Amino acid sequence: MDLSLDLLFLAVLIILAIFLKSTTVHFRKKRDQLTEVCLDKKSGESKSVITIGIAAKSEWGFSGYSLKFAFQKVNLFFSNNWVFQRLDVNQHVCFSVVSMSEPGTFLANDVALTPIPGIFLFMLVPMDSDPLAVFDDMLATARQLNYQLDGVLCDAEMHELSEENILALRAQVKKYMQKKQATA
Repeated sequence: MDLSLDLLFLAVLIILAIFLKSTTVHFRKKRDQLTEVCLDKKSGESKSVITIGIAAKSEWGFSGYSLKFAFQKVNLFFSNNWVFQRLDVNQHVCFSVVSMSEPGTFLANDVALTPIPGIFLFMLVPMDSDPLAVFDDMLATARQLNYQLDGVLCDAEMHELSEENILALRAQVKKYMQKKQATA
């Protein structure tokens, strides 16, 4: 009997190790994607991605139920792209929330059931809305979500988000605003 329990325990440990290893690999891939400049297919304009992350403290991640509840509490809406978004009064996307797990989307039926290692909130600049106001809203939302989920606020490189990091992100938003005004 003890041998079968030992084997079962060993099997569970192996499965857990495989799961954690695959989560880390996916997490790195997603992090790298969010730090790049992207190209808007419609306008051909390059856009910078401003990212704030919230990582789970637990190796088990955030429960889907807690994420879904927290997203509803801060007025994030599930989109047709299978991510959560904040919309402005004209229904334009201000910022989006993606999972740190591949492929970054949330499955509509499984959001509440799937454990998630963390989330990224991101915005693209330049944008039609006031980018500084959107950044401030995204930061406030990230702080509220972090409080509700009891996670760790971090930047796109997964360093703990400090006031210095926040100022650097804000400066990046201002830089793109000035660049847009200079070309206008």
